[in-house]
Amino acid sequence: APGLIMEDFARARALEPHSGLLCYQEALLWTRYHPQFSVPAWQQALARDHTNATQFYISLCGFLEKKPELRALARELATDPRLKLAYLDCAAPEEFGPVLHELLGQQPNLNFFTAEERLKLFRLWYSHGDRASLLDALDHNPLWRAQGWAIIALGRAEAGDYKHACRIVMENLAPPIDGTTRRIGSLQQLQHAFLLHPTDYTYGLDLYEAEKAKNLLDDAMLTLEKVTQIPGSPRRLLYEQAVMLTRKDQHAKAWDKLRAYMEIREASDHATKEITKQNTLAPPLARSRHLQSIRL
Repeated sequence: APGLIMEDFARARALEPHSGLLCYQEALLWTRYHPQFSVPAWQQALARDHTNATQFYISLCGFLEKKPELRALARELATDPRLKLAYLDCAAPEEFGPVLHELLGQQPNLNFFTAEERLKLFRLWYSHGDRASLLDALDHNPLWRAQGWAIIALGRAEAGDYKHACRIVMENLAPPIDGTTRRIGSLQQLQHAFLLHPTDYTYGLDLYEAEKAKNLLDDAMLTLEKVTQIPGSPRRLLYEQAVMLTRKDQHAKAWDKLRAYMEIREASDHATKEITKQNTLAPPLARSRHLQSIRL
């Protein structure tokens, strides 16, 4: 019976008065099967373990779509800016503005957050909040702009100012590095080599670089387009295509290439960070995830 189980958990919390993980484990179990009894456990988990509190809270937010009765609890528990940021990621449309206002009231300069967290906030704000106020703030705050330049570029592009959008990206995003040693030869020799090796993108890049060096932009762009169609060609070539398109004043097409490149790069960076996070996650918290299969 839930009442007896609650007594058992209460005794366990009393015996381990400093363990946030114990409360988190209890909270997960109650939330899955009897969410109305989970409130004390969530409260204690966040209060006891400040190191893992945000991860605990994100787990709670993950239940809100299927357990809407916990939304009021989640909103109430979001007392510090980092928890409010986590809540914004799952806030109902009518909640977003008020919660953002509360967060900015606590942290008007956002100094509490890491660069990655600030960027997450800007993206949520742009997607769900007042875009005009965000873009104005990013334009006038150097710290915010350092992390939010991609949001400014997106705003310029969506307003039709593709030239400005491309310039912002190229001023802030380090170009990809090409460590490949290029083959040397005349244009005719390089064209012939590419014809002989149509599935080897490196031969196409040799020809492209030679054509670009001779300012044969149309030929170079045509060669680069062929190279990008070869399976296994580097995704960094999207950036190179964007550079060439801006030289031809085709800024709308250049923006499409830059945005695609940024999305690929972000996905790669995110995957790397997730691997690092899993490797460095507090072992007890990582092990506690086996509780997802336990039933009350």
